[in-house]
Amino acid sequence: MLSQAAMRGRSAALVACLSARGASGLSAAAPSPSLLASIRDPTLLDGGGFPPRAGGGVPSFRVEDPGAPSSGPDAAVADVRRMGRGDAGEAIGRASAALPGWRDGTTAHARSSVLSRWSRLIEENRDDVAAIMTLESGKPLAESLGEVAYGRSFLDYYAAEAVRPSSAGGGFLSPSPFVGDDGASPRGRIMAVHEAVGVCALITPWNFPIAMITRKVGPALAAGCTTVVKPSELTPLTAIALRTLAARAGVPEGVFELVTADGTTTPEVGEEMCTSPHVRKVSFTGSTRVGKELMRQCSGTVKRLSLELGGNAAFIVFEDADVDQAVDAAMASKFRNAGQTCVCADRFLVHKDVEQEFVSKLEKKMSQLVVGHGLESDTTMGPLISDLPVKAISDKVRDALSEGATCLSGGEPMPSVGPNYFQPTLLANVSPDSSIWRTETFGPVVAVSSFETEEEAVELANDTASGLASYFCTRDMSRAFRVSSRLENGIVGVNEGIISNAAAPFGGVKESGMGREGSSMGLSEYLETKYIFLNT
Repeated sequence: MLSQAAMRGRSAALVACLSARGASGLSAAAPSPSLLASIRDPTLLDGGGFPPRAGGGVPSFRVEDPGAPSSGPDAAVADVRRMGRGDAGEAIGRASAALPGWRDGTTAHARSSVLSRWSRLIEENRDDVAAIMTLESGKPLAESLGEVAYGRSFLDYYAAEAVRPSSAGGGFLSPSPFVGDDGASPRGRIMAVHEAVGVCALITPWNFPIAMITRKVGPALAAGCTTVVKPSELTPLTAIALRTLAARAGVPEGVFELVTADGTTTPEVGEEMCTSPHVRKVSFTGSTRVGKELMRQCSGTVKRLSLELGGNAAFIVFEDADVDQAVDAAMASKFRNAGQTCVCADRFLVHKDVEQEFVSKLEKKMSQLVVGHGLESDTTMGPLISDLPVKAISDKVRDALSEGATCLSGGEPMPSVGPNYFQPTLLANVSPDSSIWRTETFGPVVAVSSFETEEEAVELANDTASGLASYFCTRDMSRAFRVSSRLENGIVGVNEGIISNAAAPFGGVKESGMGREGSSMGLSEYLETKYIFLNT
């Protein structure tokens, strides 16, 4: 990491350079000195032909560093153009116009090559992309670098999938059940052909600013679809950098459109995406409440939908578990991105025979977490995304304590560090009726309750409307298969806390959504199958 003096020197030089370049220098965002001081290539924020830059009378909104010691002007990272319904409609129009050329005018091998080049450019610029991500999302730089690699893995995976028979242009032949005029020989051929769905609207969250985009855009482009992406208003800069690199990799204009909306214009942009007859598929990652509304809006045009919605994951530690392994898995699952992931463990169910050992060892591990700004080299846990979840988590912890829970560590905000920080918190004896147990926490709080039988553990784990992920630890192979089959979740981790990868199908059941991302199943979400009968 650069010294403060070096950062100031680089910042001043970059500001002077950018001022000399004029309005065309940065077309997507007007970055702050702190952002300019943290990256080597400010042209990443050009956006690759993005509409006119923020500033100069163009409506804009401010992106802030959630890890800053205070809110206000000092927390500013960049000003980004605020786009609305009209801009979304224009982006959809460009994607629709580009669809025939991308879908029909390129080979699968050509699309594969573009995805591979895009991945390589992200790798070449990984330090800048990671720094941008840390400044706008707050996650530690090591996690941001890890996400850059994770995000690239989807482009690499779908570059390979693009040329397989399961992709667009592929399909299968089946024997005909019909007989010819002679009453014996087969008549005709049954052919099924995979084709691109069409224009896809992709709405992504702030907690994984690169991976949630590449996990959707990668398979869409591999299939021959064109895309319109609406990133979170909290983390649009990573998306802008991705679009710049996509353009440099050869993604044509209109194939990867970007709509940067703030909190006020996001609803109208979402509605335009859901109601436009030109959009044939919507993919959304976010809250269950918003997912239900988008589902309703899409019904008018009967769009294809992929929804990855909220979770409230259970983490079960059975009496035969390797407790040290369970603690490591719990730390990995719970404290990545300060607990702000849809698959992080929220409800810890620990067998009474190992509860004391598990809690004691977990508390020791938690004490080793270093909370601070994501750009500091020793930071292992960053801030929450804003002060709103800090208040919400504080209220949940207070309610849990009033209902009989015991706070073994943490439990308080950290205003001396900044307005968005919350202590890593360990609660024992948590009531299954408390709000911190019944609802997704999205923060660094471990809520522990004990159980005595496998039946009880599974029943408690399934007692939720969510069904995204769950975890459990055991040494019993029979139990591993038995419990996995009984848990009502789309994703189950056994003796492991981090299970997401490009080769695995990611998605939930119940109110956690529909469809899958990752694996060959993720590609099929962007394909239609056309049946053709050939009587030749």
